[in-house]
Amino acid sequence: MTPRPDALESAIAAAAFGARRPAGVSGFPPAPRFGETPMTHLTPRIPRALALAAPVACLLAMGALGAAADEDAPRYRLLAEEALSPTARLRASEIVMTPGETVPSHRHAGSVFVYVIDGAVRSQIDDGPVVLYHAGDGWFEPEGVVHTLAQNASDAEPARLLLVLVGPPDAESAVREE
Repeated sequence: MTPRPDALESAIAAAAFGARRPAGVSGFPPAPRFGETPMTHLTPRIPRALALAAPVACLLAMGALGAAADEDAPRYRLLAEEALSPTARLRASEIVMTPGETVPSHRHAGSVFVYVIDGAVRSQIDDGPVVLYHAGDGWFEPEGVVHTLAQNASDAEPARLLLVLVGPPDAESAVREE
């Protein structure tokens, strides 16, 4: 016997919301409007850069991209690159900081989001406070600020970071401050 569509809808809604379904909520999402892809009508419009960065971050966190940080792993690896417009490009990179490593003071040619995958990192932007970030933490660097401190907080373990940069298509990822 095939279940009736309304019984199937109720079963799906019960599985999603428990025994009680909120008023006005059916088991199925509304159909997309003309010109929308099946999922875009379910979420608010988000910038394309974030839409691309989120899956990369999830894959890295699950270990699907890249091996565990070890001595033979590359220190910097480009994971994704996407032209967002004629004047902007997104780059997602994995960075492995060796134990105790300190990166020289630098600035990026665009806005940057950094996510700590493994380990712990000390970071300071301009003259702000030194902040300790652990695995699962992240921070944002607006275009033009100086990243005055980036240091692996451990002398024994490497730190692995996801760096997502949105900037001009022909610019270097980072420029060292003198």
